[in-house]
Amino acid sequence: GLLPVSGIGGVASWQDAAEYMLLGASTVQVCTAVMWGGYGIIDKMIEGLSKYMEDKGFANVSDMVGRANALVESSIANLKHVLA
Repeated sequence: GLLPVSGIGGVASWQDAAEYMLLGASTVQVCTAVMWGGYGIIDKMIEGLSKYMEDKGFANVSDMVGRANALVESSIANLKHVLA
């Protein structure tokens, strides 16, 4: 089976959390953002993520996990057209 992945590092907004989940994280950890902005940032993250999920038609968080993996390139060599 697959190992669970937790997204951590640089999570300061609901968008950051969503990106981690879309790339396969089943949990997201927030620390520094809370230290700088207080616990209220969690409410903002929940609100933003809930709206995003509703807008995109995700019924629950597990529906999001890994959805963007098909878009990840396996090698930087596949990005030649972008780098040219």
